[in-house]
Amino acid sequence: QEIEFALNHLKSDAFRRIYGAAKPQKSSFLVLFCRSGSRAKKAMLKLKDSGFQKLITLHSF
Repeated sequence: QEIEFALNHLKSDAFRRIYGAAKPQKSSFLVLFCRSGSRAKKAMLKLKDSGFQKLITLHSF
């Protein structure tokens, strides 16, 4: 929920100040990861719903 709000409502400068990174564009390639892969998969689905298409999930590092 937090990331949905951040990506859809925060301006770029606020995003950078809060997260310490540039706000990704919908054309950005994003890698999502967590230990089991389940949270990364949920995040990927939400990002796809928000218009992001270049997504990959990883797990078990």
